[in-house]
Amino acid sequence: MEKMKNLFFLLSAIFCLATACASGSADNSLAASEPKTDSQGATMNITIKITSDSGDHTLNATLAENKSALAFAELLKKGPVTVKMSDYGSFEKVGSLGTSLPRTDSQITTQAGDIILYQGNQITVYYDTNSWNFTRLGKVTGVTQTELKAILGKGDVTAVFALAESSRAVKLNSGYNMPVLGLGTWTLTGNTCKNAVYEAIKDGYRLIDTAKYYGNEKEVGNAIRRAVAEGICKREEIFVTTKLLPWSSNPDSDIDDSLQKLGVSYIDLCLLHQHGSDSGDDGVYKAMIRAVKVGKIRSIGISNFYTEKTVSHFINDFEIPPAVIQNENHLKYQNNSLRDWAAKKVIHIESYYPFGGRGHTKEHLQNQTVLEIARTHNKTAAQIILRWHLQSGYIAIPGSSNPAHIAENFAVWDFSLTESEMKKLAALDTGLRYENW
Repeated sequence: MEKMKNLFFLLSAIFCLATACASGSADNSLAASEPKTDSQGATMNITIKITSDSGDHTLNATLAENKSALAFAELLKKGPVTVKMSDYGSFEKVGSLGTSLPRTDSQITTQAGDIILYQGNQITVYYDTNSWNFTRLGKVTGVTQTELKAILGKGDVTAVFALAESSRAVKLNSGYNMPVLGLGTWTLTGNTCKNAVYEAIKDGYRLIDTAKYYGNEKEVGNAIRRAVAEGICKREEIFVTTKLLPWSSNPDSDIDDSLQKLGVSYIDLCLLHQHGSDSGDDGVYKAMIRAVKVGKIRSIGISNFYTEKTVSHFINDFEIPPAVIQNENHLKYQNNSLRDWAAKKVIHIESYYPFGGRGHTKEHLQNQTVLEIARTHNKTAAQIILRWHLQSGYIAIPGSSNPAHIAENFAVWDFSLTESEMKKLAALDTGLRYENW
């Protein structure tokens, strides 16, 4: 019996050793290690655009699960990071990040495809093995070691690190992800609305904002179903926001009506549209909470509430706090104090009227500071303003029915504003709103 046990352990050890050797084969496709995931299990992905002597290539990678990788992701949320990288030791490309990230060093033997933080301010992409005290940031996926070596080429390379499209979202306190850039549909009606939403989804938008007051929920729903039917997206990839009026006599029925008009089984985010009366506001908010509990709504919030005092009521007096506050927000009215206070409560601010709103867009899009920065980046004024919103930590929902403008407004992922440029735009704040509701 003892001999049989010994034989069993010997065979098990041989099997494990063989499996380990097979998995470590040099030309196996590089697998992700320690992927950084959100609470819904979605892996946080990045892209690395490489320009080397072998040409232009795009690599995909997953982030590790540690505070360093999380800090790197936060850095990339501000925009792509370009790094000039050089060979070192015949096993890596290394370059300066231009900033420092927190370190979580440990003794690591690298493998091809490992993305490593060295000394807190240098980033490396390994194409061979090395052992040292490093911080693992992530792993290149989908290519073999031989392919990776060929892509990185010989000599210096330029690497542009960016969040993958799936990472262009924020985590709400409800646990769901919300895209940070979407299409607003205020004043859009009929086929104009339907076509605008459809074009936006084709261009990559995944956040669509509507409201019962707009009278276009049916058109928004029709456009979403068309896009799903044509295979452009899946329903679960679209984040639909609608809003309820504070003077509703039957908010529960209004929620069902919105579901029916939108043609969806759940609403991703439902907002109290504005302050009406204390009792009316509370009645609508309680109805939204009831709808969350039965799966009709996933996240709730409020709109047109501008002070800590008015927002605190919904945080302190209800069992589900707001996930989002949608307010008038633009270069001339930045309300940084509410944004910073809300962030501590894990509440995100969403900007409607990101260009100032109808009747005020000219003074924003033709502002000389904005135009000067636009020329520097070879971008439009609208793109500069939207980058300011995103880098300031806001969600933005510019509205348009013009297909060219819709596409232009979404093409903001390939550049970032400098700290100096952000300060210049912050200086445009007057503290004055255009609307009074």
